Amino acid sequence: MSSQQQSLPPGWSTASIGELCDYNPKHDRTVPDDAVISFVPMSAVSEVTGRIESPERRSLGEVRKGFTHFAEDDVIWAKITPCMENGKSAVAENLLNGLACGSTEFMVFRTHGGILPKYLHRYLRQESYRKAARQTMQSGVGQARVPKEFVLETELPVPPLNEQCRIVTKLEDLQTRSEAAKEALDAVPPLLERFRQSVLAAAFRGDLTKDWRAVNPDVEPAPVLLERIRAERRDRWVAAEAEKGRAKAEAKALAAGKTWTPADEARVLEQEHAKASRKYQEPEPVNPEGLPELPQGWCWASLDELAWSIKNGTSKTPSGEAGIPILRISAIRPQEFRGDDIRFIPESEDDYSSYLIENGDILFTRYNGNASLVGVCAVVENLSRSTIYPDKLIRVKVIDNFVSPHYVASAAIQGVSRDFIRAHSKTAAGQVGISGGDLKLTPVPLAPLSEQQRVWIKIQQNLSIYQSVKSSQNQNQVLLASLNQSILAKAFRGELVPQDPTDEPASVLLERIRAERQADGSTGRRRGRKPSAAV
Repeated sequence: MSSQQQSLPPGWSTASIGELCDYNPKHDRTVPDDAVISFVPMSAVSEVTGRIESPERRSLGEVRKGFTHFAEDDVIWAKITPCMENGKSAVAENLLNGLACGSTEFMVFRTHGGILPKYLHRYLRQESYRKAARQTMQSGVGQARVPKEFVLETELPVPPLNEQCRIVTKLEDLQTRSEAAKEALDAVPPLLERFRQSVLAAAFRGDLTKDWRAVNPDVEPAPVLLERIRAERRDRWVAAEAEKGRAKAEAKALAAGKTWTPADEARVLEQEHAKASRKYQEPEPVNPEGLPELPQGWCWASLDELAWSIKNGTSKTPSGEAGIPILRISAIRPQEFRGDDIRFIPESEDDYSSYLIENGDILFTRYNGNASLVGVCAVVENLSRSTIYPDKLIRVKVIDNFVSPHYVASAAIQGVSRDFIRAHSKTAAGQVGISGGDLKLTPVPLAPLSEQQRVWIKIQQNLSIYQSVKSSQNQNQVLLASLNQSILAKAFRGELVPQDPTDEPASVLLERIRAERQADGSTGRRRGRKPSAAV
């Protein structure tokens, strides 16, 4: 007796899946081609519930060749990555005429009576079993698949048939409760998002700081602040352009073998400053007509007016596992910066300094396959290394000391600002995107500087609840998945339901089935046929 058998509960035995089941049986050739049957593509099997959902109707003649055959009560199990790892498997139930065809990436198991289909299915759905199967995958035509030998040679713990029934009944009851819990947890994120949006809407209507304004009536109003911002924006832009011109002139002089004196530097810098001043273009102001009325002391401003730099990222394609860190587009989610969500570009002599991000920068998504994620933004915070950003992101540097980046980023993802970005997003080649030129014109409700800081504090206070609930929801999702797997493990150790000493031992049942099959001339791995469909 093996050590595994010694550890089994009383009345239990072991047998391989190949002994207990037929593998990939075919439909009886006498079933007419015009018989209507179920057709099950891979997408029709839920990896969450382990059921066939929304199968198609086909005539058998359409799908008899080139697809996998199965019938009522057969177990289907995806063998290909990532479907196998994700848990795409089911017991075939409620099939049209009791028959089905489906994806060739399904393995099919038809039990001989020694094991219940639902018991086998639950065993195959264990995460531990899928992890073991993953280690055996073999590649072919660009895809990895589990070899049939691994599954057929799997030794199952086999309880008495009556106990299998009790186990399956208990598991189904617990699954119903688990699905109800999951449904409740899945309902939380939409509610949280509605709460977040309501907080932001209240913030930029001025509701969160209404009492603060009442006791602080003498702060500098936003229209006056905006004039100072525009003057600062001009000074910074002109200074940056003048420095570029000076550096270029110095490099040219040194390359020609000329000396570069402080007098040369002062002269050229003055010239470049005058040239940049003539080139400077004032940002286009917002036309407030049709926009919502703002609290007293606030005004509308364009994103361009509030920023001294709005720049697309580098188009360099990431490759390799080392080099210069570059953000993925998924590093930016509404009000969430994920600085560790990176890839790498190879080290080279190329200068990427203009694409380096800094704490306080605002990054907007420029392109995304998901329209709801186009033009969302977050503030760069807690950088742990020098990092650049890709051309699917747009970096905005606001006029610091005049504008709070957190305030601007929070305003830009809600209300009129978000509506403007959504309206100016365009679709091309399956991607939705917004241009930097359109993004610059996004209207932002501008509050006085001291009130901006107060608005951000209020947003943080309210959204701390959001973060707490979101964290709990994520933890509970993980705990629920872990609980489901621990329940399955208990079931197959014989710890989920009590044993009944009056049950016929599994060994007796298995010996009888083996004897019956031997008498029929069958082998342990025959490719049996289901009886003809009722048509």
